[in-house]
Amino acid sequence: MKNSKLLIEFIRESSKQIDDISEILRNIKNIPDSNTSKNTEEYADIDASILDEAIGWPYYWSKGAPNTPWADGRKGVDCTGFVQMALVKLGLLSSDYQDRNVASLAADSVPIATGEQRVGDIGYYGKHVTIVCGPPGPDGHSPVLSAGGKGSGKKAKGNIETAKVSKKSKGNYWNAFQFYMRLKEDKR
Repeated sequence: MKNSKLLIEFIRESSKQIDDISEILRNIKNIPDSNTSKNTEEYADIDASILDEAIGWPYYWSKGAPNTPWADGRKGVDCTGFVQMALVKLGLLSSDYQDRNVASLAADSVPIATGEQRVGDIGYYGKHVTIVCGPPGPDGHSPVLSAGGKGSGKKAKGNIETAKVSKKSKGNYWNAFQFYMRLKEDKR
């Protein structure tokens, strides 16, 4: 009986993830050509170095939200909490916007062609997100800040040394990287 309940729960969770992935794949069809990105100057003067003070913050499952004060990040953040807090810090998201998980962040964003991302865009990895913190390099990828690492997950409560906010030199630092995305104007 217990195995049946576990199997049913697994199927329900899998169905939700399939729905989320289907929505993301529908959005991928709308990746703009490099000549069609709008508002390219919108983030031109954003200095992402203000996010560097987060480097070393511990990873803490289910912590952080748009309304979490930046200083509270020292107590721990997860990937979506950190990305949303960073967007607020950069002035790209209202602090009173609802908290999102990875799937809802993806659903509220549009994919961006590699090389067209800018500071404040989001790296998408399926079950993980990062924040772009620099311009694209020669290979089209940008540096990102990531809350995670070895040992991050539901059991991480700020207690795992290898799970923290760190800077990665390229958004595709992990083979799970799928694309960059940008929050839709009406979702900020």
